[in-house]
Amino acid sequence: LPNVWKDVDWKHVGNLLAGLFCGNMAGAFVLATIDNAILKSVLAVLVLLFSIYLGWTADQPTQWNISSRRGFVFGFGGGIFGGSLGMSGPIVVLYLAQRFTRKETLRATLIGLFFFASFWTVGAHWYNGLYTKESLTYALCLVPAFLLGTFLGHWAHFRTSDILFRRIIAGLLLVSGGLLIFM
Repeated sequence: LPNVWKDVDWKHVGNLLAGLFCGNMAGAFVLATIDNAILKSVLAVLVLLFSIYLGWTADQPTQWNISSRRGFVFGFGGGIFGGSLGMSGPIVVLYLAQRFTRKETLRATLIGLFFFASFWTVGAHWYNGLYTKESLTYALCLVPAFLLGTFLGHWAHFRTSDILFRRIIAGLLLVSGGLLIFM
């Protein structure tokens, strides 16, 4: 975060965070009380459709002309999926990828947003009793993969064009949507 602080669009982070916080509590409640197969299917379809759209328009991205205050709605949707499935990213990426055409601003704003949102998600899951010794052990086992992904993403960011960056995002979202369907 310190390395990208100057590129973060804090106006969008604030509105998205407010929505994420509210949606995350609702999503954590959904996870604790309702079978999430339907939510998983809905998110998979949204992610797959958006990844195809993002890949298709990567060379000529369109910038949505909607108020940054609408970020609350996208944040709320992302929060529901984040609180229930641990995947708030796709909805938020959908919104921000259409707001920013510069990869530096998009990446920095996502880093700023998810830095603060992660603390809230952990708290919501903890409050709802969703952490077990087994799940925490599993999370610790994933730390090396997280660090490797962070390093590779940072390295690739400085070596790709805006168009290739958007295509990589589309590809990662496509894989995420596919994994939601098959897992």
